[in-house]
Amino acid sequence: MYNKNREKSYEGTEENHMEEFIAEIGSNFGKDNLQNHPKKISRFRELFINIANSEPIIRNIKDCDEEGDICFETLIDSMGLNYNDFLKYKDEISSDFFVNFVGEYLVRENMDKFIKIMENLKEKYYSVVNKYEHRKFGMKVVRNNFIFIFHISLIQRILTEDFKRVK
Repeated sequence: MYNKNREKSYEGTEENHMEEFIAEIGSNFGKDNLQNHPKKISRFRELFINIANSEPIIRNIKDCDEEGDICFETLIDSMGLNYNDFLKYKDEISSDFFVNFVGEYLVRENMDKFIKIMENLKEKYYSVVNKYEHRKFGMKVVRNNFIFIFHISLIQRILTEDFKRVK
């Protein structure tokens, strides 16, 4: 293990110091140790694998309100999760990372449904879409549903990204 007091005993440049330090760590934590300790898959990865292997169904999309917020629901079990999974991953599910990642994933997978909402805005488009900027998703759980909320400007941003890729 690295001993802070030994730091003064290394001679030469800072680069040599770092090489000696790495060599010391390497001798204490070699290849054999890595093979005896296989990398454990993270809980987030387990959760996202379940979701990626499912076919989430978006339903009850509400037209955007005057502020530009859109709500939609998806069944928890359509996302490859059951009650026990929900309990197991409750901390991950309540994180901003999960909410934003899954929210945007669901929107991107269902763009055709959300573009219709933008088309229906007509003359209100500029005042509603450009009034605020989407920063993050909101989510709540009601019975067997995830209910997401986001600002419609996200749709505009995704479409702009898609157009840039087409060039």
